[in-house]
Amino acid sequence: MKSVRKICELGHSLRKKAGIKVRQPLENLKIKNKKSKIEEELLDLIKDELNVKKIEVTTVLPEGEKWSKIVEGEIEVALETEITPELKVEGTLREIARQISDLRKEARLTINDSVAVYFKTESKELKNMIEKFEKELKEKTASKSVTEGEPAKILIKKQFEINNEKIDLSLCK
Repeated sequence: MKSVRKICELGHSLRKKAGIKVRQPLENLKIKNKKSKIEEELLDLIKDELNVKKIEVTTVLPEGEKWSKIVEGEIEVALETEITPELKVEGTLREIARQISDLRKEARLTINDSVAVYFKTESKELKNMIEKFEKELKEKTASKSVTEGEPAKILIKKQFEINNEKIDLSLCK
């Protein structure tokens, strides 16, 4: 468990150095651990903590500009910092879902309160993404709909910046 904590600490350090938030999924983390073998369920824990798709324990860490490496004692970690278009979409959707969840909390709503989400943005990219993944957003945020525009009766509304693009999010019951 001590190794797991250290690996997570090093992984977070690499994310911070690269300026990549934990909400942004990444593809790979490679670990070179000279001391001990890491059990599969502990690898899953690291995967969740660092928000990476794949983890590999290896004897040789990869080189190249898309990899960021760190060494501390017996543990060496390499994080693939390249954000593919698919990973960017996933990270953006997570950020939007988090903002909607925060609005629900701020409006003192429970998971049982049914809400409609409205959005307004000048960004074609955000608009297309929200429309394409509307079903997933509704599921992640316990919302009955996600619609472009503004509701007649606004319960709560805020403007956010996601990927340097402004978006207004509103909730109504």
